[in-house]
Amino acid sequence: MSFIWSISINDPDGDVFSWTIQCSNGKVNSGTNVTNGTKALVLSGLAYSTTYKVWVNATDPTGSGNYTRKWYNFTTKVSYPPVFGTPSPANGSKNNPLSFSWKIPINDAEGDTFSWTIHCSNGHTSGGTGATNETESISFSGLTNSTTYKVWVNATDPAGSGLYTRKWYTFTTTSPPPSKPTIDGPASGKVRESYNYNFIAVDSDGDDVYYWIEWGDGSPVTGWIGPYHSGQVVIVSHTFSKRGILTIKCQAKDTYDSLSDWGQLKVTMPTVTAYSTSLFLELIERIMGRFSYAFPILRPLLGF
Repeated sequence: MSFIWSISINDPDGDVFSWTIQCSNGKVNSGTNVTNGTKALVLSGLAYSTTYKVWVNATDPTGSGNYTRKWYNFTTKVSYPPVFGTPSPANGSKNNPLSFSWKIPINDAEGDTFSWTIHCSNGHTSGGTGATNETESISFSGLTNSTTYKVWVNATDPAGSGLYTRKWYTFTTTSPPPSKPTIDGPASGKVRESYNYNFIAVDSDGDDVYYWIEWGDGSPVTGWIGPYHSGQVVIVSHTFSKRGILTIKCQAKDTYDSLSDWGQLKVTMPTVTAYSTSLFLELIERIMGRFSYAFPILRPLLGF
């Protein structure tokens, strides 16, 4: 801390005089054969929250050595440690990505420069010296999914007698899941025939993607298939073993096991085709015509 301490010194007879100003911190200034006016002492390197004494002497040599001597006191202002603003992301935040920059504003009320350190429980560290009021940051990469990390921040004001601020913050990671898979392929077909279906899911982080497919016909699930590139069209063939209206279901996950919503596609595997129905009715009609008195109960039900 620095400033100029000054005082007006005047001789009522207009005589020249000598003067000395001395501070308890050891700083001194003086002059001889001077006239009335303001005399000053430049002070620097003062400590905060400290009381100093200033001794002033003025002597009039032409006035038989008459002098004036007096003590004065002053106290320097209080110094405050650096102050932290709200970090980004906020303290205790969740669903953070696995790579990002963590930031926090740091300000010193007196405008002093300061040193700072940001240290994370994953071993990453960032810091600097001679910083001014600004936002400091640390970059993270390779974080583990679904993990809570601690971030320790320290800022020290060397000019303020080493005053410092220290604080812990936390955040939790989550890898964003892939998009709900899109399923594209034939919406109808026949059992015991093979069909190709396309599966596509996109991961916002660009992570590789795995797929879990259920065909809806009771066939065994093969488990997760992959990995495939995000957005890659994955073609899988299947032969349905069951007739009816079936639902193909697919779920995607990234390399950190973050699961997507289920994608679905309904397909129809006819239980009886129109062609086979007409053949059946024709056969029944021939039987009824040949054995006209047979099946008396069935004939009204079948419309014969």
